Amino acid sequence: MENLVADLLFIARVDEGAPVVNMAPVDLHEIVLEEVARPARTTAVQIHSREIDSAFVVGRRSELSRAIQNVLDNAVRHADAAVAVEVRTDLGTVTVSIEDDGPGVPVEDRDRVFARFTRLDGARSRATGGAGLGLAIVNEIVERHGGTVSVSTGRTGGARFEIRLPADGLTMGQLLRRSASEEI
Repeated sequence: MENLVADLLFIARVDEGAPVVNMAPVDLHEIVLEEVARPARTTAVQIHSREIDSAFVVGRRSELSRAIQNVLDNAVRHADAAVAVEVRTDLGTVTVSIEDDGPGVPVEDRDRVFARFTRLDGARSRATGGAGLGLAIVNEIVERHGGTVSVSTGRTGGARFEIRLPADGLTMGQLLRRSASEEI
């Protein structure tokens, strides 16, 4: 119930047009590694980190962490045995890919899956399947950070979610210098 209330409050703030505040450089690579380690302790599904590049974006760490967590939890829930996670940077874009080996998302449902209160498997109860807000929240967070999220078919036939965000463009040295100058 607590998670549902938090989700509804987040949606209400977004609907009110609440701006994204307290934006700062965020190490997306670090968030992904933390989130990969979190569910690995509580599930039999194998979670593999294929390629995890260092990747900085500008945003709110708590929201970006929530987006990664929602997609990863969804992948683990639908996986048969494995989930693979990648973080790549290329031409000013950071791409986080989370892929499972489950049944995938039918082509006709790929846009709809990001709508509020959408649950594709009608046989699941609200207790085990959620309220259908997780991927809608991911979509809201990613859009608020200037990015996109999409779903396609992965290498193993399951769902492949890709979150694309603008890269910060700062090097680690620049970030360390910025951090040191802000402390003065």
